[in-house]
Amino acid sequence: MFGKTPHHPRVLAGAASLFLIAGPSVAVAEDIELEEEEAAYIFGSPGELTIDAGDGSALLLIPETTLEFNDWSEFGLFMQTHFNANVEEIAGVAVPDIELSVGIIGTPFAWDSATNAVIEVDSPIIEFLGGPTGEIKIEGETYCINTARCSGAIPLGAPALQPASAAQAAVATSGTAAPPASGLALTPTFTIAGESNHYSAYIFSATGVFGYLRDFSSTTTQVEGGYKRWFLSVERGERRCISFLGRILYCGYLPRIVSARRGHNELKATVSTIKSNPTCDHRISSRTEFDSDVPKVTAAFISIVDDTRRDPSIDADGIRGAHYGFDPDTGLSDDALSEWGNADWSFPLCN
Repeated sequence: MFGKTPHHPRVLAGAASLFLIAGPSVAVAEDIELEEEEAAYIFGSPGELTIDAGDGSALLLIPETTLEFNDWSEFGLFMQTHFNANVEEIAGVAVPDIELSVGIIGTPFAWDSATNAVIEVDSPIIEFLGGPTGEIKIEGETYCINTARCSGAIPLGAPALQPASAAQAAVATSGTAAPPASGLALTPTFTIAGESNHYSAYIFSATGVFGYLRDFSSTTTQVEGGYKRWFLSVERGERRCISFLGRILYCGYLPRIVSARRGHNELKATVSTIKSNPTCDHRISSRTEFDSDVPKVTAAFISIVDDTRRDPSIDADGIRGAHYGFDPDTGLSDDALSEWGNADWSFPLCN
């Protein structure tokens, strides 16, 4: 149904086949081994990005040191060229308006220099910008941008902002793992789970608050049946350095992961955000991401704005997530809805 560019896997030597009964036909799923490659950053229209960390392409390169920019304009240019963000500079405002619609295919993994381990990355943009300490340096001043890593101590006098509702990263299983149980599946099962999350954080330094960041996302995760993946080996891999405006901006290690997988699925996630006016004039934004043979897919909206601009156009009062999954080997499907916030989803019309 959804499809993607095929990789060139090899069947594991001596691997047992898995027979799944689906009606009158029998599908055979074999264990496939792949060495993971680097995820692809796919640009759409300005402000739209897809991070393809799908089957065989799960690796992300994140900085091993703090990112440094000469000024906020240079930071905005980096967001535009590296992530295809929509960037608008406003006269008299320090931080440009930065808006980005993001689709994440699969589960990205990166080498974390702070812990010398491979981590699973739930929010690649935030994890990338904050690096190992959660901080970014602009005009010589250091700002906290990822509160999961840097201090959450916000300067006194800062206006109220809701705390983050989701962790930013979790340590991934490393080393050799046993494959999932295989055999004759007399009663095939297939289930998915859906989740909508809101992450908010100040961009602040010791001298005060300069901006704030919002991340609205909906994720569809396979729970049972369909596609399965497990690690065979995990280690620190190749070190790379990336240049920007004629200088080396950051370096990092791209982990080396060999994984195995079997089975198939098709997953879809749609995130819809609503911004309400006290009278009417609701603003609705929506993004859908889908792919096959992946553990999960995520659709998200990210915004960064100056603290003086408390009502960015991409801000939202609530999220509604629509989630769907299908197992082509068994013909089974599952769907779910998820919500965050207290928004009015009745969509009243203006006269």
